[in-house]
Amino acid sequence: MDVTAPEFDVAMRGYARDQVVPLVERIIATLEARQGAAPPEQPVTSAEVQQTRFDVVLRGFNRTQVKEYLASVAGLLD
Repeated sequence: MDVTAPEFDVAMRGYARDQVVPLVERIIATLEARQGAAPPEQPVTSAEVQQTRFDVVLRGFNRTQVKEYLASVAGLLD
């Protein structure tokens, strides 16, 4: 999975999209800032990624895919 352009399937019961998307956008902005882009207003830390919990809702993002993405980027944020 591309960490700067993740795509998650929609599942019958998945993580709330309105909670996942803002975190993913902050992750991408934080990683891009390390490549020379402008720093984000709210950089995200590895600890924050690991501690984040999402609500489970109908037609949310696939939980396994989101967990795998967050696990893969947590190491990049250290």
